[in-house]
Parts: sequence; structure tokens; C-alpha cells
Amino acid sequence: MRQTLSRRSLEIKYLLIGIVLLSVQHYLSRHGLLQNVQERTIDLIDTAASYGLLGVFAGAVLANLAILISVPYTAITVTVALATGDPISLVVICVVTGLGAGVGKIISYALAHNLAAQHEAQLAASPLLVHLQDFLAAHPRTAPVLVFLAAFTILPDDWVMIPLALIRYPVRKTVVPMLVGKVLHGLSLIVLILLAVEPEEMTASSRADLTLSILIISVLVVLYQIEQHTNTRHHVEQAQKTLEGPVS
Repeated sequence: MRQTLSRRSLEIKYLLIGIVLLSVQHYLSRHGLLQNVQERTIDLIDTAASYGLLGVFAGAVLANLAILISVPYTAITVTVALATGDPISLVVICVVTGLGAGVGKIISYALAHNLAAQHEAQLAASPLLVHLQDFLAAHPRTAPVLVFLAAFTILPDDWVMIPLALIRYPVRKTVVPMLVGKVLHGLSLIVLILLAVEPEEMTASSRADLTLSILIISVLVVLYQIEQHTNTRHHVEQAQKTLEGPVS
């Protein structure tokens, strides 16, 4: 029993870390602490939107700079657009919102990309990331399509953008699909407006707690693979030194 636990100490370590992190995340979510961050961000965006198109653009940028926290900036966009009552202004507001959202997400992706680049050697030890990188290299059109779908749909962008950042997918290749997807998403708001969808109904389009849980598990898997690779390499080096014996 003791030997089994000793052999599986690394797995047990990351299992316990995962349980602790997910428990903390559940506590924060249950007590509304994540929601408080969302509400404060929405207040900032609402204030920015009162300054016209520039404020709408800045609010969309701010909302999409947030990682792991879903900020329903589209609800504020719908409110502003409904207040205009002009079809041309409606289109302009939705396009500006899409451009701001795309710019904000590209900035956050660039920051995550630079952070991953600083740990390139460690991340290269993860078979999961290596397989993902090899797959995208063999299917180069897949990543732009995924970026576009992440930008265009209501699903959390981080599900796609964070794995791409970890394999250091070039920032420049995300710009066009991200901007196009966000602008089309902004234009799709016109349909919602014409259908008289209430802004409050759009605030629960995606939940940050699910995104955060997936990210925690994914990061722990990558860290486990990196440490396992490091330990294996260390044991091999020690075995080689033992076989070689002391140098006379």
C-alpha cells in the first residue's frame, strides 16, 4: 500500500491541488464573489457607454479584457441601441461594439501568449499541448475557424483562446477571424433587437464558473505532464550516472 502511494505521489499531489482549487472556486461562486466582479465591471461599462460611440467601444474593449469572467456587455449595447431608434445608428453601434470586443480579446490573447512564451521550454514537455500543436500544424485552417466561432457564438472565448495561447499560436493569425467574428456577433444583435429581446435575458449567455473549472483542470493536467516529464528525465540521468560509476 505504501509503495503504491509512493509511486502515485505525483498523481495524488495534483488530485489534491485540483480538489482544493475547485472547492475554492465553488465557494467564491456560491457566495457571489465572482458575480460581484461582474457587476462592478458592468457598472464601468455602463458609465463608459454614456459617452457615445467612443464609450461603447471602450466598454466593449474593457469587457473582453476580462479573462474567465463573463461580462454581458451586449446587454448594455442593446439598451443603447434601442435608445437611438435610428436603423443606421443601430448598425453603427453594433459594429463599433464588435470591433471593441475584438480588440479587447486580441489584447488579452497577446498578453497570455507572451506569458506562455516565457515558459516555452516547460510547456513543450506536455504531450497534450504537443498533440494540439501537431494537429493544428497538420490542419492549418482549423485554428482560424475555431477563433471565428469563439468570437461569433455566445460560448466563452477562453475555451479556444487559452489553449491556443499555451501553444503560442501567432497573435497575428487571430486578428482577422476574431474581428470578423465579433463584428458579425455585434450585427446579430440587430436581430435580437428587432425581436424585442429583453437585455436581462442576455446576461446569462455563458457562465464564468464552468470556464474557470475547465481551465483549472486543463492547467493542472499540463503541469502534471510537465513535472512527470521532468522527473522521468531526472531518473534517467541518475541511472546513467550510476551505470557510469565514479570517474577515476
